[in-house]
Amino acid sequence: MSEKEIVDKLRQGVGVGGVLGTTIPRARRIFVDIERKRLKDVIQFLKNEGFTHLSTITGLEVDDGIELLYHLNRRGSS
Repeated sequence: MSEKEIVDKLRQGVGVGGVLGTTIPRARRIFVDIERKRLKDVIQFLKNEGFTHLSTITGLEVDDGIELLYHLNRRGSS
């Protein structure tokens, strides 16, 4: 499944309102901005899609708070 297909499926699975923005900087990299209240739904959706390996959670200080980056890998992908 391509990165774009994953993003489209995510938007359908959690609703467009839950996904605030997406970026695909290169192959095998997807950045998704979500509403904080939808985190559980997004993580559950991605888990069901095979993204079962959480390698890192990174916290970044931004102007108005902290941004969390969840680094997930999909089964069979390295």
